Amino acid sequence: MKIRYLIVIIIAISGLALVFCNNGSGDGIIIPDLSGSITISPNVNVSTGMQLSASYNGDEIVSYQWMRFSTEGGDSTNVGTNSDSYTPNQAGTYTVTVSADGFTSKTSAAVIVTGPTIYTVTFYSNGGTALHPVTVNSGTIITAPADPTRDAAGFYDFAGWYKEAELITVWAFASDIVTSDSTLYARWTPLKAIGDTGPGGGIIYHVDPVGFTVEGYASVFDCYTAYYLELAPFSGEAEWGPMGSFISGVTSTPLSGTDSAIAIGNGRKDTLTIIAHLAAMQPPQTDKAANIAAAATFGSQHDWFLPSMGELHLLYGQRNLQGIAITSGWFWSSSQYSIDSAWNQDFNTGLRAHDSKLNYNLYLVIRAF
Repeated sequence: MKIRYLIVIIIAISGLALVFCNNGSGDGIIIPDLSGSITISPNVNVSTGMQLSASYNGDEIVSYQWMRFSTEGGDSTNVGTNSDSYTPNQAGTYTVTVSADGFTSKTSAAVIVTGPTIYTVTFYSNGGTALHPVTVNSGTIITAPADPTRDAAGFYDFAGWYKEAELITVWAFASDIVTSDSTLYARWTPLKAIGDTGPGGGIIYHVDPVGFTVEGYASVFDCYTAYYLELAPFSGEAEWGPMGSFISGVTSTPLSGTDSAIAIGNGRKDTLTIIAHLAAMQPPQTDKAANIAAAATFGSQHDWFLPSMGELHLLYGQRNLQGIAITSGWFWSSSQYSIDSAWNQDFNTGLRAHDSKLNYNLYLVIRAF
């Protein structure tokens, strides 16, 4: 009779139990598991082009084997060996297996990698030459476009692209990655000073090195960043507009000390809003201060307007500047006070007051660029 026997030998080596089993015929050795676990990060919302990192928390020195399984359920593909990171360039399901001599391998949970998400990056040049938008895969960097230029040659240096319209955070093309549809905003450095001649042949009376927002009229996208205010070589006298009508959308302030009284960048929007209101009247009004200001074409520039209360007050502060020399007279602003009156300022005393919209007062014409 044949006798079968089972010998079990347990040997402790460095605290690790190795179990050898023999059924009498010399078959089989049970190999121990690795002591740690293996994970992949990130493991959700992963798309091609994003780096996957493997993390093994055991004591053994391991090698890594990355595998991809196609989304159609096809065969697996060995995509990377002996590296704890891998950047997939194809959609699919990915795992990583860690191995060490004398131990059973371990495989991570699967991570689903989707195809790239396409995003559009738009370049808003803030008065410079228009640039075409670019489309890129999520998680990638973009190449810096050619520097834009501005029409007023010699008035600006291009100073880079920024992440916000407020021009706070510069976009680093070498390292910033695209994670959503984005707009980058051009920043410019003004090169001229107060008292210099502007592109329209007038006198520059305000320079803002950081820039200020010129409010949009047709839409919020009609706004832009300007650095200069220029006074046209022209003045006249006219009514502000008809009484009995409060024009919606025009800067309106009941007190000269409020924020809207010192704001700049709103005169252009106010002027165009007043003109639209006057054009809708019966009969249409075309001879008011705002109409005349917007029709100016000094220096072949077509963006002149009636200054707002804040823009007019800045001009009052430069009234003695060579080339301006306006030391008397009441001048209209584009800011209204009520249905019957609008704001003006005395260039002799600096006093600001509201006057009947039907009164003939002096007006000045400016532009922001």
